[in-house]
Amino acid sequence: MEVADSLSWRTFSLPAGQGEPQSISTIVSVSRLPNTMETWWITKGGAVEGAYWYEGGNGWQRYQLSPPGTARGGLAAVSRKPETMEVYWAGPKGSIENAYWYAGSTWKRQQIVPIGKAAIASDIATVARRPDVVDIWFVGPNGGIQGAYWAEGQLGYRFYDIGGSAESFCSIVGVARHPETLEIWWASKSGAIDGAYWYAGSSWTRYNLAPNGSSRSQFAGLACNSKDPKSLNVWWMSPARSVEGAHWNEGVNPWTRYQIAPNGVGSFHNGIAALSRNPKTEEIWFVDWEGTVMGAFWYEGMTSWKRYRMPSLYTAKPATRIGAVSRLPNTMEIFYVGKSGALTDHYFY
Repeated sequence: MEVADSLSWRTFSLPAGQGEPQSISTIVSVSRLPNTMETWWITKGGAVEGAYWYEGGNGWQRYQLSPPGTARGGLAAVSRKPETMEVYWAGPKGSIENAYWYAGSTWKRQQIVPIGKAAIASDIATVARRPDVVDIWFVGPNGGIQGAYWAEGQLGYRFYDIGGSAESFCSIVGVARHPETLEIWWASKSGAIDGAYWYAGSSWTRYNLAPNGSSRSQFAGLACNSKDPKSLNVWWMSPARSVEGAHWNEGVNPWTRYQIAPNGVGSFHNGIAALSRNPKTEEIWFVDWEGTVMGAFWYEGMTSWKRYRMPSLYTAKPATRIGAVSRLPNTMEIFYVGKSGALTDHYFY
């Protein structure tokens, strides 16, 4: 297996669209088939824009999913099966909006959470634990974590309360390690990293993963991943700008904490992206305080994580977030807003 160090990556900028990406926008990506990639972001004018790449096509093609003034805050996307995609974003007045695409049709839009029922600029996470079920999570107007799910054949979304205490624009991330489980994490108002899990046949259970002061709440930049059905990893940015991680294996308690990057390396305003391109690998990316894109990986058999720095010409705009996707076990793509303001793609084949 080829090692994804700094010498293995290439880069280019996606074609210009109707609006420049907002540097603080979350960037989300999915691969619904091994020969397709899709990515979305929020523009400076509050529009949701997207781009897609299909093998054998004419490169990346951009489009507008929602017009200016319709998005502010979180953005999330999921493909529950190869012929469907769902994108969610926070509206400017405390709503959660949705656009969905089914093969053979065009994009359609709907409002999932009415105006005023979500925190202004709430983050959003989404997971499809089965091809016929989607869950989303967001911050409610009272600061608690709220959830909603849709099941095939069901009319509309059904809502539930998880509770906890969160800033309106804190990070929320989630994962399903197999079809009968859901796990989410968020940064609390006190800077703790809190989590909640749901296993089929039981209710949601909350717990604390890292104590108060472990993050700067809205700048936690959370990411998570499950490389196989028996393991979980969560990463976040600490107040000292270190990149922290926690690992869980089924049958082993408690969580094991570790550090990937020391104090002073990271940036408060930049998120962390993560993926597994096969069950024996973990990869993460973040932007350092100088705007350089940094990566780190763990491959089965390694005793610790290895960090690397992308070449200095691959620099990011201050406060940019990172999106990541792997369409095949030997490919990875990461997306961020470059210093020129263009959406930049690093790819590893």
